[in-house]
Amino acid sequence: MPSRYVYFNGHRLGPVSDAKFKEMVDAIIAVIKNGERHGSVFTLPEDGRDVFCIWTPGVPISFKEADSESE
Repeated sequence: MPSRYVYFNGHRLGPVSDAKFKEMVDAIIAVIKNGERHGSVFTLPEDGRDVFCIWTPGVPISFKEADSESE
């Protein structure tokens, strides 16, 4: 069941399931740890969209529980 929103470069993605959330976090952390600046592609199964994210130093990435805000 979708349980989180992910905010990236000011855009809200999701809500996403806990499994997809973990996959996204792991991919972003790997990019940061490796000092890479390439993008990561995530397919959101809840709506079938592919989302391309590019991490840039200084750009905030935040995560919120889906039930913490209304649509």
